[in-house]
Amino acid sequence: MMLSELHQLNDGFVNKGNISVYAYQGAKQDASLTLQNIGISEGEVNFGIIAQDAEKDNTEAADVKTGTATLGAETVTLGYYTGKPELGTVVSKQVSVKNVKDLAATVTATAGPLTLANVAVDNAGELNFTATNGNVDVQRASIVNADKLTFNADAGNVTIGKDVAFQNTGVVAVTTGNGQDQTVTFAADYDGATGVLNIAGTKVAVTGNVKADNIVIGKLVDVTKDSTDKNTVGLSGAVTIGNVQTVNGKDVFTGSLTAGKTLTLEKGFTNATSVVAAETVVTGADVEVINDTKATMDLGNLSIAAHKKLALTNHNSGSAVTASKLTLDGELTVAGNEFELTGEGSANKGKITIDGRGVFTIGGTLANSGTIAFGAAGSTLVVDGSLENA
Repeated sequence: MMLSELHQLNDGFVNKGNISVYAYQGAKQDASLTLQNIGISEGEVNFGIIAQDAEKDNTEAADVKTGTATLGAETVTLGYYTGKPELGTVVSKQVSVKNVKDLAATVTATAGPLTLANVAVDNAGELNFTATNGNVDVQRASIVNADKLTFNADAGNVTIGKDVAFQNTGVVAVTTGNGQDQTVTFAADYDGATGVLNIAGTKVAVTGNVKADNIVIGKLVDVTKDSTDKNTVGLSGAVTIGNVQTVNGKDVFTGSLTAGKTLTLEKGFTNATSVVAAETVVTGADVEVINDTKATMDLGNLSIAAHKKLALTNHNSGSAVTASKLTLDGELTVAGNEFELTGEGSANKGKITIDGRGVFTIGGTLANSGTIAFGAAGSTLVVDGSLENA
């Protein structure tokens, strides 16, 4: 491994510098470099493999197959960005981080935070950014991932900022440990055209606009076992979609979730802004979904299999939660405000419960051979279309 072009070293912070960590193929093909603190505002961090035996520098080795490289320090800061255009001059300095195919590389902060203030990541192998005892904060980044890329905080929180852009054809994982209130905040926009994105924390807050063909809530995508399109997002934890803030008397909405094909609900979530799915499949035994006071939700073709349950509470009095089709063999409970079936529905041996002053509106048609039950007083069934009750 080597350090090169390090300038203006001051308490561990380097204004400009390059760090290269190379694993050598041969008897010792792993590399590790540990510094007290790492702070580079501009430059490069390169991970690579050299086809040469580390103990015999003049001996050529066979083609390189695998290797590991680790760069560690108590705290890590890469890149620099300050100011806003409306406030004057913006100072932007970037650090590029590159990793090659077949190399498992790790950047680790062992005692404090790991901050990617302004980076360009180009990963062709396995690249891990991890903080053992601090937070991981990715503020501004351009990320190209062709294999496996992980952002992880063992004991802290992980934040992926709104100024992070992804080009992902592999698997990106954003995770925390299992400690109380460990939170992943994903504020970036993500359009998973070709890759897999897994997000897991005790709490998961999606405040960016996340789109994919397939989205799973309640478990992560296991790419070694699940047969899935390379266009899937997995969310695991107490999941909240979006955020609403009042600015100068007006509501500002950030974040949304859009499943172009299928939204799979192994567990529930809270929607604060917008959730849209072409199809929603309930696979969990007891799934609770909350639509908040200013949120909208379209579940598309909703199916609930036998022995599966969906409890849907709509707190928005001005907008119904909608489904264009309903296939019900399990249980559906609606409460709070309106749920509307806009197209065809069949409740075979399933059960519909209207509870908590909820409203079930049949705007299309419902063929019911199951059970429709009313819970609390004030619960209402509205038939604007047709109801066939066998």
